[in-house]
Amino acid sequence: MWSGILFALAAGLLWGIVFVGPLLLPDYPAALQSAGRYLAFGLIAAPLAWLDRNELRKLTLADWIGAVKLSI
Repeated sequence: MWSGILFALAAGLLWGIVFVGPLLLPDYPAALQSAGRYLAFGLIAAPLAWLDRNELRKLTLADWIGAVKLSI
């Protein structure tokens, strides 16, 4: 349970960067900040996906299509 609470707290803190980042770095364009944010989230998600690769292999094409639809 504690790990879930810590992960939720970390996710909330990372999401807060979306709002604080432009205030801290006003000279950087929004597109560059967005690209950096997606890169950072990807670098966090990639090792987690690697650790769970056996479960990811069980997903069907319909699951992946649903995930893409949700992300759009």
